[in-house]
Amino acid sequence: MVDAYTRRILDRHCILPGKADYEEIRELFQRALEPAIRQQEFMLANGAPMLERLPWHCPSAIGNEHFCAHRAGAGLQRNAWLIVGVGKNYCKKSQPKCDDCPLQRFLPGVK
Repeated sequence: MVDAYTRRILDRHCILPGKADYEEIRELFQRALEPAIRQQEFMLANGAPMLERLPWHCPSAIGNEHFCAHRAGAGLQRNAWLIVGVGKNYCKKSQPKCDDCPLQRFLPGVK
């Protein structure tokens, strides 16, 4: 689900206009994630251990495949919550706090 926070952040960063429809936003995220998905599929097809396939959210070498796969899904959910946090606390509809925003350096025109 694409919420108002996501739309506002994408619009203010000149990534997509605020009036972009759900399908445009979904395609943007799908294209951005596609290289990582292809890499994971390649590694899976070539027998890479799960800890190498999903390194970004596996806590340790003692984690099993089920746990690591669950952690990867949890990581995606955590990232969604980070978007909500930025939208709620910084990229407000009125009185945005761009100077304090953790994404401030990515705003157009900021060096």
